[in-house]
Amino acid sequence: MYVSPVKLKDKKDVDYFKKRAFELIGVDYPDYYFEQGFIRAFRNTDDEIVGGYAVITEGPLRTVSSLPDRSLLEEDEEDLMEITALWLEPEIKNGFPSLVLWLTFSRDVYVQKSKKYMIYAYDLDNEKLGKLYRLARPTEIFRGTVKMLEGNFYENQEIIEIASRLNVGLLPITAFPNLLSKTIFKRKTFIKDIKLLDYILGQA
Repeated sequence: MYVSPVKLKDKKDVDYFKKRAFELIGVDYPDYYFEQGFIRAFRNTDDEIVGGYAVITEGPLRTVSSLPDRSLLEEDEEDLMEITALWLEPEIKNGFPSLVLWLTFSRDVYVQKSKKYMIYAYDLDNEKLGKLYRLARPTEIFRGTVKMLEGNFYENQEIIEIASRLNVGLLPITAFPNLLSKTIFKRKTFIKDIKLLDYILGQA
């Protein structure tokens, strides 16, 4: 399956993205929160939204607000961007769509040059996602029960980390070539895939 990255602007698309984020992540994000940044979504060849994430560049940031003790964060919040509401349809979490998502993710973070760091949170038991995030050599700042915020329906056990914007931007060079080789070069269409990736990332 091929997917293409887009920025969501139409309210109908944003509402669908928000609905699927709630169904898959369990957070009913307030409508206004996504207006503090942008939503990067991915459409398949049938023009269906099959995943995405939000890049939040204006505070207050939910992840910072969820810290039980604000002093745990040494960095200035103005230097931070937040990545949140990350989801991908379960049937395409592996393979080419996942690769496109993470390459686009790396680019979206890197181009926010007014920010020094990316902050994010994920469930304590989501080891697979944590393993991917660790490729950016983050610093863990909290592990445990976080504050409940608007849109949360129960207390969560989470890990909160920060990673430098530069480390995330370098992931296609430092970490993703191995993923690229495993994902693309075993496919019969790998030449077409590489050309498509080059086009997609140029259009993002």
